[in-house]
Amino acid sequence: MDFATARIRAVFFVAKRAKTRDNIQMRNIIRFARFAALAAVCPAALALEDYKKPVAEDADFFPPFDSIKPPLLMPRDAKLEFSKEGHFLVDGEPRYMEGTIFYEGESISFGVPTYGYPPSLKWLYETTQNYEDLQRLGFDTVGTGVPNDWMRKYRKRFIHMRINDEAFLRYAKSGLPLYIDFTASEWSHGGLKYAEGMPPAKEAFTVPGRSYHWMPYSANAPEGRQLWREMWEGGAEFLKKRGIKPFMYELFNEPDYDDLSEYNRKLFAKKMKSKYGGKISRLNAAWGASYSNFDEISGFKNYDENAGLFVEWVKFMEDSFAGLCKFGAKVIREADGRPDVGVCFQPIFLDGNNVNIYKADRHLDAVCSSTGGGDFFQARFMRAIADGKPIFDGETYMGHTRESFRNKILEQYMRGYNASYLFKWSRRPNDPAWKLENGGVRLAEKFPYMVLNPYAAHPRALLGLMDAKRAIFSVNGLFTPRDRGVKSDVAVLYSYPTNRLQRYPKAPPLQTDMEKKVAAALEYSQVQYDIVLEEQLKSGRQNRYKALVCAGAASYKATPRRLLEYAEGGGTLVLFFDALTLDEYGKPLGETIAGIEFGEDRSAVSGELKIGGESMRAFRFKSVKMPEGWTPIGEIGGEPAVWEKPAGKGKMVFVNAKVSVADLRRLAFEILRRSGVEKLCGVENAITGAPCGAVEMAKARAGGKVGYFIFNRSLDAEAVALAPKEDLVFAEILSRKIIERDAEGRIILPLKSGEPAVLVGSPKGEAAREFEGFKRVSGADAARGAADWDRKLREEKMKSAKAFDVPAANLRTIPMREFANLDCSADIPLGGSFGKLKSLPWSVENCNGIPFDFIRPDHNKNLTAIGLGDFGAKGKFSEVRGVKIDSKASALYFLHAAAGDAEGEIAKYAVNYSDGSKAEIPIVMNRNVGAWDAVLNPDKNAETVAGFINPDNRGLYVWKWENPFPHKLIESVDAVLTRPSAAYFAAGITAESPSGDSDCDAVKLAGAGASARFINCDAGKFENGTAEMSADKMKNHARVIVDFGKKFSLPENAAEGSLSFDIDVGAGNSAPELYAALDKTVDNIRRSTRGMLEDLGEGRYRAQIPLSALLKGERDSFERVIVQVHGAPNGFEKIKIGNFALVAYRSANPFRNDAFETSQWGGVKMSKGRGYVSFGLDNDSSKWCLGTLKFLRPVPVPEDFGKKSLVFEINAGQDVLGNRNIGSQNFQMNFSYLDAKGEKASAENIVVSKGGFISGGAVDGLPATWQKVSIPVARMMPKGADGVSAITSIALQYMLLPADRAGVQIRNIRFE
Repeated sequence: MDFATARIRAVFFVAKRAKTRDNIQMRNIIRFARFAALAAVCPAALALEDYKKPVAEDADFFPPFDSIKPPLLMPRDAKLEFSKEGHFLVDGEPRYMEGTIFYEGESISFGVPTYGYPPSLKWLYETTQNYEDLQRLGFDTVGTGVPNDWMRKYRKRFIHMRINDEAFLRYAKSGLPLYIDFTASEWSHGGLKYAEGMPPAKEAFTVPGRSYHWMPYSANAPEGRQLWREMWEGGAEFLKKRGIKPFMYELFNEPDYDDLSEYNRKLFAKKMKSKYGGKISRLNAAWGASYSNFDEISGFKNYDENAGLFVEWVKFMEDSFAGLCKFGAKVIREADGRPDVGVCFQPIFLDGNNVNIYKADRHLDAVCSSTGGGDFFQARFMRAIADGKPIFDGETYMGHTRESFRNKILEQYMRGYNASYLFKWSRRPNDPAWKLENGGVRLAEKFPYMVLNPYAAHPRALLGLMDAKRAIFSVNGLFTPRDRGVKSDVAVLYSYPTNRLQRYPKAPPLQTDMEKKVAAALEYSQVQYDIVLEEQLKSGRQNRYKALVCAGAASYKATPRRLLEYAEGGGTLVLFFDALTLDEYGKPLGETIAGIEFGEDRSAVSGELKIGGESMRAFRFKSVKMPEGWTPIGEIGGEPAVWEKPAGKGKMVFVNAKVSVADLRRLAFEILRRSGVEKLCGVENAITGAPCGAVEMAKARAGGKVGYFIFNRSLDAEAVALAPKEDLVFAEILSRKIIERDAEGRIILPLKSGEPAVLVGSPKGEAAREFEGFKRVSGADAARGAADWDRKLREEKMKSAKAFDVPAANLRTIPMREFANLDCSADIPLGGSFGKLKSLPWSVENCNGIPFDFIRPDHNKNLTAIGLGDFGAKGKFSEVRGVKIDSKASALYFLHAAAGDAEGEIAKYAVNYSDGSKAEIPIVMNRNVGAWDAVLNPDKNAETVAGFINPDNRGLYVWKWENPFPHKLIESVDAVLTRPSAAYFAAGITAESPSGDSDCDAVKLAGAGASARFINCDAGKFENGTAEMSADKMKNHARVIVDFGKKFSLPENAAEGSLSFDIDVGAGNSAPELYAALDKTVDNIRRSTRGMLEDLGEGRYRAQIPLSALLKGERDSFERVIVQVHGAPNGFEKIKIGNFALVAYRSANPFRNDAFETSQWGGVKMSKGRGYVSFGLDNDSSKWCLGTLKFLRPVPVPEDFGKKSLVFEINAGQDVLGNRNIGSQNFQMNFSYLDAKGEKASAENIVVSKGGFISGGAVDGLPATWQKVSIPVARMMPKGADGVSAITSIALQYMLLPADRAGVQIRNIRFE
């Protein structure tokens, strides 16, 4: 159902009261889920630059009705049945149905003209469609809402959803299967509100709790059920009067039930009394509670006061909703008059609320996905509970291109759905926005899913529906039946007890959504798997599989016993972390299924996990005591981390190691491989041979043929190589090509991000007929074509989307000719062989955005680069010193590579400053340098980008070093080899001159004449401008007063300045909160360092506080600083405070890193780095966690503020394992401001991650690159920005947390 009045934009969930907060949180989640569903098919859904133009051509380009022949033609009034397996049968044949829904009010306004389309398409835009029209579009089925006339009984005035009978009947009696949608939203069937003294009675209405949506009437009270009955009966009667017979009724749209009414409270207490045999002592023992009687339970203020109450209330709500579904199905069948008419409901989410899809759908006839269709996990879940029922999506978000329309249908088809209903068949013709300038564009930006707005979707995009239909019918016999002839050997156990418990605010730490992470690992490893619910174990469903993976902590009482029986019966039971260690209320089980005793948390202990032939970064979950019989099969640093144990005819495996989601693929498959589990098909990158980023696959077998349906889910284009096991002739159906295998037996398919491919294999004797008219491509040509395609993409990417975007005037190439020592014909060691350093260009070349001055060897004694290492006959070099820089620099860029036995640190740079100081830079393999012959397959955490690639696919990397002292002159750079077996070479160095924040001078404050005294600290030391205090000699609020010996003030040529000093508390320690002040005068201002520190690493921090925050007047003079430790000296043995400096900036920047302090809520780990601020995440972070930048003084807004955009750069942060390759973070942002009266207010919240505001569509997970983010102020303030005087804070809030807890970093905030 459309959010016509409830906007798509989410609202920050910040509130003082838990109840209010939880209601806002639920609305946030609902709104974001819809938005994410759209953005999944249209990453730049709101960046509609290509679709903001009206349709220029006056042509009807849809196929004429007479040209549409079976099977594309959906027969009129066809016989529609559900097969025993669950797919649709149309006149006895399997059929996937494509449809759309006409909402009840739309038939009134369809005839209202708007603009943006030609006269030839008025049949599409200005009327509803009849059978022939719907066939031209490709629809097999339609849906509709029904009026809410039933409410007249209770109210004279209400939001009346009416219809135009003529427009309505045009599609409702088109002869296509009709789907009926009941939605109890406030503007539809849910618009009836309680009014004192008027019926219905108060008991009929829901008292919303924390988890509520579109369930306004009681599910249990007779008065509430009567309203539901009247709604359903009224709709059925309306249809019967018009001779309309739907095939399916949707009872509810996006329901979530949480009713705290007195009726429900009493009923709940009664049910608990029955459950526990009338003995409150039994309940108290199970819940760990101390209730005096059962009536007391119903009087709760918040049902999260203990875990037992929380879990049982949620289960009570689940049962109440499921019971209402059972009641509704009965009412519909009686009112409709057909006992076999279908009944279903459309959920908001798969889980995480009070609607249990499994319980509810047991009483219904079809399984409907959540809004937008969900992901691959939801598709597997729906198949697990469908068992003979069709599966479909009632609100399919299509994007806005022909390709995206086709691909969305094919995605759901591949995942085993049986129908998709396009959302939304509307253009809001009565919206006043159409009368405004660019009104169509404005509506497209606000409602990007309305496909009948030609500014949101060009009418040609609708041709994608027929494209999808053609593709589906080409493989109809293979993929349309529910049984695709491929058996799953693995199942993942889904745990409702764990899901409920992880929603409990006071729950013990759980491995959130771990079963979904395991499923993702199997999905992208091309392992066929199913989902099994705990509730299904009783029936023995688990015995269908060789292996069962259990990753849920909590379980029902009978679950451990049933799983042990499964293993003893011959299965492999894989247990992750704390699986099956808690009961459903979060209490530890007396004895776990595996007999393992858990100790303290060991997540701080990391290393290399080695299992079988695999090795990956990991850290332990907890310390464990393993009973006898368990054998280690994997270890971290020599200590066991994965074990297995025989169990009857089968075995159990226990995993005590956490790895990244990407590495979980390798770990899970290595474990399952030992139990005979195989992949559907070998899949790899055709160019590098490395695993593909993310390939989703479905396989089918029928009639001697085999099919592989794949989607490239990676953010990048990728040449995918498949190695099918079958000896068949394979053709790619969408491109109509027979593709032969290459020399390695692979079939190569170049795929863009989000692009599908359908590979069908046919016996050699049938292939000629099966693939008649297809073009044949040899394996060699396919390999060459993919290599050319990949190279062109890389070249275009490097030309059009540079990793670095630096003004050319700020860059200076460093002359290196006189320091070059490496001959262009030198042997480059490559393991057991050698390569040549050849094909380097001459002169200045742009390398991914940075120019480097390549040395022309024939003009330089054949010397082309700086080399370190053994290069055979061409020399052996251990160091090169004195490469001249002779300038200030905010950064140095190195173009370099490594070879030979290169591992860990292989070399060091020393940057020599003119003041005699130096900065040492370790050159570490796969961090800031990569292997010469692996430039196409760099390490996932590399801080480098490809800079140059030669025809042999070898090359050089660009690495940016941020200079911590941009105000100092760099005299030279030295390079020294530290690993003799390695080889290192650099072809260029480029310096970036200081600008903006880096264009500054640092005035040393504590020189030779400085002195210090200590208060509340004995035996404090002060040497070389640094104060040192020992914790055991410090009292509360210890402080040091440093007298500089002379006065300082901000230089006249500086725009603004800051006080800077360093803090050292030793590696592994965190800096305490300090207070700083300049001079002890009546005008003294004391400033906390909380939220102001830059983390320098190894227990070192830098405080930088604007002078404007410390002095009454920014240019006042000062001669001493006071630094005080807040409270007691905790968390360190000693503290050093020194390197006092006045940093003078040549230009003003109200958004500089020292202009704000950070604050966090919900587990965000805020910190400042060199020019950026990090919004970090870890295992303690929660959904909707929030980080805020609070400006020390309000930032005045620029002129024409409403026409500006909030702009910054973004990068992925690291996860708990230190990985930096995690992208696609979901987050929203807003800013707070002062209005013209000086009162505080907030802008609207924008879902940045899914709104087309990030260059590239999403955070890319490439550590070396920063992406630009641009959010129009007009989008954050749709009512106008007049009256805004200053910005006070900017907030970023995570929504659905990434599986690997990696946050983001942002820098260079500004309005432009």
